[in-house]
This record gives sequence, C-alpha cells and structure tokens, in this order.
Amino acid sequence: MPTMSAAATRGSKIDAIRSLRVARGADLKGAKEIVEEYLERSAQVKSRMATASKGGAGSGI
Repeated sequence: MPTMSAAATRGSKIDAIRSLRVARGADLKGAKEIVEEYLERSAQVKSRMATASKGGAGSGI
C-alpha cells in the first residue's frame, strides 16, 4: 500500500486517506482531516489533486 504522501502526490485523495487509516489506525474523519490539511500545505500536491479531480484520475473506479 502506498504511503499517504505518495498517494496524495499521485492525485488520489481516497488512497491517501486509506493508507493513513491503515498506517495509523485512524478513523475516517480523522484521516480525511489530516489528508486535507496536508493538501492545503503543499501547493504542488494541491495542484495535482485539482488536475486529477477534473480528469477523474485517482477515483479508483
């Protein structure tokens, strides 16, 4: 399983949350908040996440 930061860098918010939950045993809400805070602090990752969401990449479907 990828690390949270690697998944976020790829533009997959869901994978980032999932990997954080597995690694830390965090609940869904807590993991989502941590990932969103990470994305807010990292302009490069935030840009990739926006690009991914427009193209549907990282949706896991």
